[in-house]
Amino acid sequence: MRAWLAAGCLVVGCGASTSDAGPPDSALDSEGGAASDATPFVPIAPELVLIDGVSQGNAVDAKGAAFTVDDVRVCIFDASNTGALFEYAAPDDVFLPNTNIAGVHRGGATDLGALKGGLTTVTLDIFSASDLQNDTSVSQDRTNYTCKAMTCIVGANCRPHVVVPNVVISAGKVNVVALLDDANATNVIAKQSAFDDHPYSGKPNSIYGGFVNHSGYGGSNDVDVYFGTTDGSEPNKGLWTPIVPDQAQPPLLVAGDDTGVLDSLGLRADAISGQQPASRFWQSLDSIAFVSDESVDPKTFYDVRKNFVIALVGDPKDPTSVLKDGGRDPNFDGRGLHFVAVAYAPSAP
Repeated sequence: MRAWLAAGCLVVGCGASTSDAGPPDSALDSEGGAASDATPFVPIAPELVLIDGVSQGNAVDAKGAAFTVDDVRVCIFDASNTGALFEYAAPDDVFLPNTNIAGVHRGGATDLGALKGGLTTVTLDIFSASDLQNDTSVSQDRTNYTCKAMTCIVGANCRPHVVVPNVVISAGKVNVVALLDDANATNVIAKQSAFDDHPYSGKPNSIYGGFVNHSGYGGSNDVDVYFGTTDGSEPNKGLWTPIVPDQAQPPLLVAGDDTGVLDSLGLRADAISGQQPASRFWQSLDSIAFVSDESVDPKTFYDVRKNFVIALVGDPKDPTSVLKDGGRDPNFDGRGLHFVAVAYAPSAP
């Protein structure tokens, strides 16, 4: 009998396709927005994004044994869990920060790309990234360790994994799945939803995206999210005020121009009690980029003319959050409270 991860709902996504190129210059106006005579946008294919938002990662694998969800790679199957959409566990060519292991690091996120049309549900099989890389037989034998070969319970090539069934795929939309600890941190659950796909909505050097609070930060208090300084001492831009935990917030222009402000400006979450914040959490743009993808320069991370998904994840009670001043922490392990961002290739009109 297979052991399944519980499936729930809601995370946030915005605009997508599999191309890394921006809209052609002929489709842009002088401000970088869509030209008025551009061809109306038509979504091409459903997109799938994975957020690894676990802190403890306690789970049970397909054989009923204890399994720790940490850094992961994923195989995607049709609803019957027999037809693999990818030959190998993904991401197969993206190294984790400071390693030669391909996968999604705990506290991180990745765009898994466009799926073929006609799918209404898929099954995700979640593997340990380090297990696949550190096992010599897996890393050196590509033929026998495909997704189809590994997602079994008994057999020479079977690898420990957990299964997320019934992930709903909406045609022409961005479908986002977040792996999270359950309320008691005794199992891992998956929360999901789908959002309208649309072309890139930002301007050159801008940050445009949607938001979700998957951390439990704020408890029963409302949480307001701002772009600005750590303490609100300067005029700050209200973005999503207030937000409801686990509910997707619509995409907005977060920053009109990030040039030169990566250290001094960032995102701030205020947990409101009465008229005043009971607590505040701030993280610089530099730190958000560093936590999300340490392999690229922060300026390059943002200067991609792509829409972003921004999520607040991690355990607010874990002392290993990003640095107290919201800056970089080279020892951060992804467990504590932090913002994570993942960009999508803009869909050309």
